[in-house]
Amino acid sequence: NDRAIICCTYSKATFSTGVRIRKAAVDKRSTEVSVMIQNTFEAAILLEKFPKSQIDIFVQVLQGDGGERCVAINATTMAFNQCWNPNEGLCLCMCSNNLSRHCIVRY
Repeated sequence: NDRAIICCTYSKATFSTGVRIRKAAVDKRSTEVSVMIQNTFEAAILLEKFPKSQIDIFVQVLQGDGGERCVAINATTMAFNQCWNPNEGLCLCMCSNNLSRHCIVRY
């Protein structure tokens, strides 16, 4: 390969939410979030600077009270910037909700 590849694994701990549901072997939502994170960072990182390399991203949610996707992207961005990885720019993620006519913003 003339550029690096990115592999992402996203999972939630069984105790991360108040609802205790037995997970299937293949969780469709976790797979969807893994692909979304992988696509985000494939576009942001200069993969051509790392030929014949593989970048692994592991995200484990320990407390899930909403906004896990945004937190995963923001935490991965901070980790990449901490290790001085050449990139196109910062990937930041926000989400908002409306609760009783009040706007709640999470980032």
